[in-house]
Amino acid sequence: WNDRWSSTTTAVGGDYVSQQFDPDGTDAFELSNGLRYVKFKQHNFYRPNEKHAISLGADITFNDMRPEQLRPRLSESGIRSLEINKELAYEWGIDASDEWNIRPHWAIDVGLRYSGYQNIGPDVVYNYQDNAPRIVENLQDSTVYASGESIVYYGGFEPRVSLKWQVNELSAVKWSYTRLQHFIHLISNTAVA
Repeated sequence: WNDRWSSTTTAVGGDYVSQQFDPDGTDAFELSNGLRYVKFKQHNFYRPNEKHAISLGADITFNDMRPEQLRPRLSESGIRSLEINKELAYEWGIDASDEWNIRPHWAIDVGLRYSGYQNIGPDVVYNYQDNAPRIVENLQDSTVYASGESIVYYGGFEPRVSLKWQVNELSAVKWSYTRLQHFIHLISNTAVA
């Protein structure tokens, strides 16, 4: 816009595929799953002077988790085929930060972000007895959610602060604190022999 205001717009997509297998034996299997996502991000920057920079932004991500599919790899495998449907969800956030050069060799950056995650239908959520294994015998009820209907929402604030001391042109000492909300986790079932 001008020397004090600027803006960035980002659109990104991804398609992650995970495939694992055990090649032979009575438990030979193939396991596949994945995640497709599309993310849009807008940030605006304002620099009132050389010592001060303010950033305001927002982003939204649409997550489409692929079904998890388990299949036997060999005809003699004891593994049964199974498919577990995955979630559709929106993840979004709004943020503001203020970077300030308080002295010639000192800078502080403070910021606050609110992040949210909303799981949406279509889906069927099964309700089980409290404190009991999730098996058919303990199934009490189910709730059907229509396409786009909210199933569950999680959200929270993410404060951050950092302090930097520029010792010389080549060295700096930094201290920071950040609290993050994580809504999608990668879980890996690995064993080390």
